[in-house]
Amino acid sequence: MSSTLILQPTTVADLAFVLAAEQHGDNSPYIGQWTQAGHEAAISSEDEAHFVAVTTTDGQPVGYVILTEINSPHRRVALRRIVVTRKQHGYGRELLRWTKAYVFEDARLSPAVVRCAT
Repeated sequence: MSSTLILQPTTVADLAFVLAAEQHGDNSPYIGQWTQAGHEAAISSEDEAHFVAVTTTDGQPVGYVILTEINSPHRRVALRRIVVTRKQHGYGRELLRWTKAYVFEDARLSPAVVRCAT
């Protein structure tokens, strides 16, 4: 896997970026709008994983991903959201690859139980 991104758990300090990313005109037609409190709830939830992606070159955030149902007794994970702010650099593709690796390798789930949340 490429090493142009580092994914780290989202913190409250990252939420200004997260909110701006989902409200940006390039993303808002496709992304549900959450409040800061909604993202804080996801960050603190034991059933959700909220990660921010930063570049290895300048350490700046370029996107985030939210997974839900990570502790489901049915061993499934829902991809709730992927947002990328710097388009046309391959970050979206890399973020999706990282998410796939996290789900299938780190969480050791079967492809049959992963679904996209709407």
